[in-house]
Order: sequence, then structure tokens, then C-alpha cells
Amino acid sequence: MEIHNFTKKHFKELPEDIQKGFQMWTGDEYKLIRKYFDSKETLTKKENRIVQNMLKAVDGSFTKLKIPLELIRGDRELWLYEKGNVIKNIKNLKIGEVYHFGDNSYISTSLGLTTPLDPKYSPKGGIIFKLLAPPGTETVPILQNSNAPEEAEIILKRGQEIQILDIDESNENKKYITAKIINNKKDIINKKKTNKITNK
Repeated sequence: MEIHNFTKKHFKELPEDIQKGFQMWTGDEYKLIRKYFDSKETLTKKENRIVQNMLKAVDGSFTKLKIPLELIRGDRELWLYEKGNVIKNIKNLKIGEVYHFGDNSYISTSLGLTTPLDPKYSPKGGIIFKLLAPPGTETVPILQNSNAPEEAEIILKRGQEIQILDIDESNENKKYITAKIINNKKDIINKKKTNKITNK
């Protein structure tokens, strides 16, 4: 698969300290990232040093996709923003509208459904995002360069914008949202065409 070959080459070219940062990112140290972005939490000097290494690894490794990808994300609850207003109820989402992820941290996604469907990420009643990433989307394709390669993780930038294409609440266990990743205004689909796209 082209993306796997690209990733392997991409990571070999990264400095050793950045590669080490990714090993921490995909290990138990990842929990410190959430603590770092939680204003109520305070890190020790050692924890802060570890977090800075991880942030350096991610920020220094973003690269633009050369091919379109379908990425999957599992969430416990909806947490999107529109013009500064938080949207937590899926019934308040509108097909064709553009929102952005509210998490201050990076957006973790997967190439497959296995990890997102895990109750640890999306318990009963949780959200499954199917994100259509066009070429040019900035990502960090960790994939096999991870302590947990089975997660097939691909990271999106903080506050990534998405356009809602379809919402499916027919499954009582999970709610499914199909959305397109928006990198610039040219990526936005005319609202009249969104239903036609998802019904193909």
C-alpha cells in the first residue's frame, strides 16, 4: 500500500530524537498529553519534558497526503465547534455545515475500524467518524512506526475543520458521522450536493 511505503521512508528521514518522541507518543506516556492540555492539571518538570519531546515529534513530522484516504475516529461523545459555539448534541449538527474539532490536542484517527470500535474509545452510544481526507491534508502517518502498530494511527492537526456529509443514528450502539476534511475553501462541497454524495 502506497501510504505504508511512504510512511516507512518518511520516518527513516526523521531525526533520532523525533523518532524517540513517537515511541513515547504511542506508549503509556501519551496519557501526559491529555494532562498537558487540561488546564486543571499541572505537570511535573519531568512530565513536561516528556510532553515537549512528544509535541516536537508530532509538530516536526506533519506532511501532506498525496492520495485520498478514508480515516476513522471513535469518540465517547460529540465535541465539535462552530463559530466558537460547542456542539455536543448530534441532533444540532447540520448536513453541509463546516465544524472543527474542539479538542486542543491532535486528532487521532485510524485506517481501520478495529480500534475506533473498541469500547475504550467509543463505548455504547459513542460516535464513529468516517473522515474523507483529500490530497493535501496535513497528517502524521504513524502506522507501523508505533508501539501499537495494530491501531494504524494517523494524526490530524489540532482544530481540524470538517464538513458534515451524512449522519446515521439508526444503530443503537453507535452513531455514525461521515464528513470531509476541509483544508481550504476549495474543499467545501456545495450543500445541495452533499446528500447526492453520501447516497451513492
